Amino acid sequence: GWLNEKMGDKNLANSYYASGAAASTDYAFPFRFETLEILEAALQYNSEDARAWYYMGNILYDHQPDKAIACWEQSVEIDSSLAIAHRNLGWAFYRWKEDIPGAITYYEKAMEINQNDPRYFYELDVLYEMNNEALIKRLQLFSSNPTVVKERNDSYLREIEVLLLNGSYDSAISRLTDHTFLRQEGVVRLHDFFVDAHLLKGRELLQTGQDDEAMKHFLLADSYPDNQKIGRISNYSKGAQIYYFTGLAFQELNQRSKAQSFFKKAVEVPVDHSEYLYYRALSQKELGLDEEARLSSASLVKSGEEALEKAGETDFFAKFGERAGGDQRRASAYYLVALGYQSSGEGEKAQKAFEKALELHNSILWAHVYTNQ
Repeated sequence: GWLNEKMGDKNLANSYYASGAAASTDYAFPFRFETLEILEAALQYNSEDARAWYYMGNILYDHQPDKAIACWEQSVEIDSSLAIAHRNLGWAFYRWKEDIPGAITYYEKAMEINQNDPRYFYELDVLYEMNNEALIKRLQLFSSNPTVVKERNDSYLREIEVLLLNGSYDSAISRLTDHTFLRQEGVVRLHDFFVDAHLLKGRELLQTGQDDEAMKHFLLADSYPDNQKIGRISNYSKGAQIYYFTGLAFQELNQRSKAQSFFKKAVEVPVDHSEYLYYRALSQKELGLDEEARLSSASLVKSGEEALEKAGETDFFAKFGERAGGDQRRASAYYLVALGYQSSGEGEKAQKAFEKALELHNSILWAHVYTNQ
């Protein structure tokens, strides 16, 4: 259209502009500032061209986000069915305006229009988590279109995490077992979820006296299935958790020697000041190392209290989906405090801290497990 206009053929130019205004936005992402002149010409021809406003916003966002937002708002005002423009407004309201509720509104509108993009499920659930939305609401999000969700690793892993948070361990295990995951460098969440799913299922079975079945799950937690496409992780802190539960199962099966060997393995796993220091403390207790267990518990409480003091600091370099808000940082700190109190036998203090952690951030999986146990 622009070229024909430059060559003086306005009729043909108008025809092309009209075709562009009606064309799909799929796989179209202009990014050069030189293209702005072309889009402005298209808008001179038709100021109601929603796609031209959308494309202009894409070009402007990195350097002039407020103008980009205005362009996208104009786009959806003209054509409210343009899902990608609603999605971009959601992105901008979170990233630029730091307005999470506003971002959620735009994402939900985008998903009313288009439920065939797995990226939307991932990005909306990230916002739901940051806004501390009800866990059942997050589960309903993924239940609305499971076939699409599994098209991307990030959205599928989000669904698995939400299943675990809602106590649907069998469903999580099924997804972790039946799907082949694409390997991504530096991503360990997949294996963490695999471990959590089997530990939680095993713990559930152990509590109902199904010790042999529980043992199967605890041993599976220490495996690396081919469909994950990852090798054994060295110095894996969750190993302390795996070995502690395995030790408990051997204990219930009256195999004390094996139980003791697994408690010793749990103690030897490097855990630093992480939540897995809790399982070292419990294993130390099982081994009769009461003073060492006391020190481990005290260290957890101290780490949590120190983290609470620093919880107001902002991480300016966090990426979308990874930025922990102040509430989430405080929640993690309370969680450490709770684990420290629980491992030292101060149950009432532990429960108050667990409840405080979940009030601030309801996505701490094991805090749900240990609350009112």
